[in-house]
Amino acid sequence: MKQLQVAKNIIDPTCGILIDIINPKQMVSDFADAIIKLYENPQLRIEMGNNARKKVEENFLWEKRGKEMQKYYESII
Repeated sequence: MKQLQVAKNIIDPTCGILIDIINPKQMVSDFADAIIKLYENPQLRIEMGNNARKKVEENFLWEKRGKEMQKYYESII
């Protein structure tokens, strides 16, 4: 359950489709539905891919994280 809460904080609906993992049978059905939705909608795939790339570039690149860490360490020295 805790992993699901973390995933919801990391992934927003503009970047991908989050599948609920509580009920395994429903999870399989939801996963299949998500694959079909993406297969049938190329524009949605492109938008989600672009949004996900932008989110990674803005929040998770080592260059940015490294600069933030450096500023933090310099502030406590």
